[in-house]
Parts: sequence; structure tokens; C-alpha cells
Amino acid sequence: MEKIKISNDQGLEKEYDVIFEFTSKNDHQHYIVYTNYEKDENNNINCYASIYKDNKLKEVTETTEINYITSMLEAIANKAKTKYKLEDN
Repeated sequence: MEKIKISNDQGLEKEYDVIFEFTSKNDHQHYIVYTNYEKDENNNINCYASIYKDNKLKEVTETTEINYITSMLEAIANKAKTKYKLEDN
């Protein structure tokens, strides 16, 4: 699995696994979705998405972009559930 390292404002670096990358046909932005497998208060694994351009990550802030990325993640999850006959918890 491809890995990326991201530094925060204090220079602390964390390593993340890249889940997938894609380029939107609508706006031609290149997006990257990644995780470090940390869980939230509901025991769900946190996933992050950014725009990837010129070897830099940019925060996704537009609601339409967030909805598009969310729909891509949901489609991939549903495809995996169908393929591997997984059930929701």
C-alpha cells in the first residue's frame, strides 16, 4: 500500500496509507483519500481527503467536493460489501 507523510503546523510528521486517488471529470482536480487507522468516538476509522496538486496537499473545503468524495467512498464501500458479502454492523 502506498504511504504518504504529512506534517502539521508544529512540524510533527504522521504517516498515512493511501486508500485511493482519483481525478474528477467535472473540475479535473486530483483527489487523494488516506487514513492512519485512528478511530473516532463511534469506533469508525477516520479517513481524510485532500486535493493533490504540484506535490502538495490542499484542504477540501467546498461542500460539492466533500459530497463528491463522500459519494465515491460510499460507492467503493458498497461495492466491497457486495463483492465480499459483508453486512452492516
